[in-house]
Amino acid sequence: MPAFSTRFALAAACLLISAAAQAKDAPEPFALQPGTELTAGADSTLDWSNSAAFKGVRRIVVPEFSIEFLQGNAAGSSAGKASVAQQWRLEGVGPAEFQAITDAAYAQLLATLQAAGFDVVGAETMRAHPAFSKMQTQGKPSGHATGAGLAMAPAGMLVMPLGTVGQRSDGGALGGALKTLQTFSAVSSAISGGFDTQEMARGLDATVLQLHLAVDFSQVGAKRGLLQRMSGKAEVSGKAQPSIAAGAQVRFMTPATQGATLQLARPLLLPEDTFNGTREATSSATKTANVAGALLRFAAGVGGGHETVEYEVSAEPEQYKRRLIEGLGQFNAAVAARLAAAR
Repeated sequence: MPAFSTRFALAAACLLISAAAQAKDAPEPFALQPGTELTAGADSTLDWSNSAAFKGVRRIVVPEFSIEFLQGNAAGSSAGKASVAQQWRLEGVGPAEFQAITDAAYAQLLATLQAAGFDVVGAETMRAHPAFSKMQTQGKPSGHATGAGLAMAPAGMLVMPLGTVGQRSDGGALGGALKTLQTFSAVSSAISGGFDTQEMARGLDATVLQLHLAVDFSQVGAKRGLLQRMSGKAEVSGKAQPSIAAGAQVRFMTPATQGATLQLARPLLLPEDTFNGTREATSSATKTANVAGALLRFAAGVGGGHETVEYEVSAEPEQYKRRLIEGLGQFNAAVAARLAAAR
């Protein structure tokens, strides 16, 4: 899909080196091939915190599973007195599609774990256990607004406390999502109430798995660094890019209270045909604000300026669901493969 670049040139000939700030390199994305078959090498994008803790696990229960579907993204850049920004939004799909995808992905995960040789505790047994109700009291209804999108849980389950990417406006889809999704570890370290999790693990004699992830729709980021600043240009580039964001986590606790995390270290890119188009969609209000800001700067004799450009990514519901279910199915397969290898 085409990439869009927004620039604003400076009149200044040079910039102070002390003002330069280097953006951390985002992890290199890994492209998933279309279809349901696991793309070769995809399981290598998952990193263990302590794989030895999973050794010997045979029985699994999955009381938490949530997906945050991102619907908005933004990034800004400044150089001297000039600044630019891009704002992106996803259109054409919403809660109905997100719920269908989440339900399908959860069912896929359970089936994939069973196919990998694990004994998966059934839904009725899981929900009948007293600890399940206690854990669910901490949750929000599926469709919970996060600021950047909607967090979904499978039918009959709630969205548990998790980190979101709602404040990722600096660094773009793949970089910012990684940074803020790392709060999964901090927020989920108690695994939705360690005592309830331990109670379920011991009561069902099963290792408790809890999975949280985010699905992104765009890659937006500011170009930074000394050379960029010396060029006298503030620049932001963006494009539609469906992906499973880096930072997704599978956390577990065994009946013996051994725990660890399997984390997605690289974004998993989905096929570009997940979407059917991208267009500039700067609103009249934003255009008016851009012009008004320029006039005020001119009247005040201030150089530089600011410009905001808005883009819209459109998705056809059935194609979007197909590609997301395929991609999440491959993620589930990668998780199952790593868990099976560690047991």
